[in-house]
Amino acid sequence: MGASAENWNWWQVLLDRIASDPLQGGIGQLSEALSKDPTLRAAEDALNANPLRQIIPLDWAEIVRALRTAWLQVMSRPEQAIASTIEFNLRASQSVLDIWNKAGQRWLGVEHSAASQGAGEDKRFAAPEWQGNPVFHMLKELYSLASEMLLRIPTEAEDMPPADRLWLAFHLRQFVAAMSPTLNLASNPVALRRALETGGTSIADGMRNLMRDLQQGKLSMVDTTAFAPGRNLALSAGKVVYRNQLVELIQYEPQSSSVHQVPLLIIPPWINKFYILDLQPK
Repeated sequence: MGASAENWNWWQVLLDRIASDPLQGGIGQLSEALSKDPTLRAAEDALNANPLRQIIPLDWAEIVRALRTAWLQVMSRPEQAIASTIEFNLRASQSVLDIWNKAGQRWLGVEHSAASQGAGEDKRFAAPEWQGNPVFHMLKELYSLASEMLLRIPTEAEDMPPADRLWLAFHLRQFVAAMSPTLNLASNPVALRRALETGGTSIADGMRNLMRDLQQGKLSMVDTTAFAPGRNLALSAGKVVYRNQLVELIQYEPQSSSVHQVPLLIIPPWINKFYILDLQPK
């Protein structure tokens, strides 16, 4: 079915390409055509206009493009897509059956302790509920299976250039991390337990921290008012002897009567700040 320039719709082009031959249609050309659609561009702009993006810098527009590209890759190989779907259903069904069988055995007293296999593989799922509670255990296993299959797509996309595969893998990993059940209150047993223990105070504190971060436009990991240069930070005597757009070179004054002729150069990790090695004397 054709579409004139005045009545061009992205979904019509999509169906044309898939119906004819997805391999010959070209995933790159189709993705480029989709990106020019004003409706999709408006939706992507709305995603990136989310105020949470100021403190959690995820490029949702690129993630949407990566998901779209992954879907097109899957559609270009229907036989492999069917095999992957069957594999996922079989593994998911077997995992769910095993989880509920073990839960039934524990309830009957046959098995007294939760299985520890896989408990230490991912720190996000280190809480005992992810293994001992069948609902949370099932949620973790389904998330892990779905993530594994999604992240497998870039490695199987042999027709994509290496740079495009790296781009696809990066944004798919971002999406998988963002979809983790540990980031949702309703599916995080640790957060739920903490909310019950504090009578909901932890949720109120979290909302206050979120609003403060939104006002500051950045994510705060610590109380920034607890540190001040000269009070409990940057207490060692010294001076900046060289500065450019990338670094500051600090030369500290001798702390003893004799020093080595050749000074010791310390380069802290990039993630740390200038005075990370010059905290309080204790």
